[in-house]
Amino acid sequence: MTSGPYPPTPILDARIIAAIELFDPGHQQGTKPMHSTIDGSDTTNDLTRRRSKRAEQTQIPGTERVCIAEVERAAIDYRSIRDERMDLTKKETSLRDALLAVMGGHGLEIYKYVDGENEEITVEVKTKSKVRVRKSDGASGDEDE
Repeated sequence: MTSGPYPPTPILDARIIAAIELFDPGHQQGTKPMHSTIDGSDTTNDLTRRRSKRAEQTQIPGTERVCIAEVERAAIDYRSIRDERMDLTKKETSLRDALLAVMGGHGLEIYKYVDGENEEITVEVKTKSKVRVRKSDGASGDEDE
């Protein structure tokens, strides 16, 4: 395996194989996902869970890093709101698809109704993946692609 003054030993070979398997568990077959355990079970969900629930790092006296707490707090606040928005976007997409399916099931491209606040609402299918829901005044409306 190596060309040097010393012949390869089984211990050295085992260490090299262990190091390779640490970084690429499926290197021999090439079939295992990158995030997998030795038995082949997928750990992607575990990794995602660990990344999303990280606790704040505690400071050890004498090893404090230079930081601006105001910037870090603002970044944490932004990140939490961004994550909520991303979850809402997923829900909005599934509800839009459901609305498009219902409209298509009834063969409708435009549907008008009066909601509980006595405002006329217009639902209009623009394309196969785009729907518009508007109040009658036309000033406010949601358009989705």
